[in-house]
Amino acid sequence: MSKKAYRKVNVNVPCICCNSYESYLFLQMRFVQYPGIFDYRKCSQCGLVFNSPRLADLSILYDKDYFLYHQGNTNMRGRVLSQIQHLVIPATSYSPGKRLIELGSGRGHLLSSLRRIGYDVQGLELSANAIAQSRADYTVPVFQGTAEQFLRAGHKTDFDIVLACTVIEHVSAPDQFVKACATLLKTGGVLVMDMPNIDSFNAQA
Repeated sequence: MSKKAYRKVNVNVPCICCNSYESYLFLQMRFVQYPGIFDYRKCSQCGLVFNSPRLADLSILYDKDYFLYHQGNTNMRGRVLSQIQHLVIPATSYSPGKRLIELGSGRGHLLSSLRRIGYDVQGLELSANAIAQSRADYTVPVFQGTAEQFLRAGHKTDFDIVLACTVIEHVSAPDQFVKACATLLKTGGVLVMDMPNIDSFNAQA
């Protein structure tokens, strides 16, 4: 991906959790394949950590060079197995059925595995490259766009499970994202998310 400067915008003002306007610089990071410095700020009142300013158009990150699309098959099999065991199966015990939509479906590995064990699957993905590969390798149905765009396009909703693995930290308006996820669900459905934990061992290392 080109290292040219991309437009960035401030986000989370006021804080979506506590409505505070006060935050401070918590961490700065660089990524080899991404442009510039990434500033992580921490809300002075509630402790929410967020990236700001952030790229105005996040879709530019998810091209063929996105790191997740280069993981080997062994790593992906382990990731898929862990997601099924720790996220999908527990959710199924609470949901009314097996109609599932994955937000950020990548190359389709998880959706393909779930379909083989009886799930009715749908994917949402921003990367055209990942979608093309998932359709070629697995012929799983994938919509290119966000949850909000999927809803505006008038697609059928009423999903039993909405699955969003390490997605919410990528969106500019997490509150609107969660509302969209709720709209995708049928009554009694389950929203399943995982996300980075700033207090985890890996984050502190």
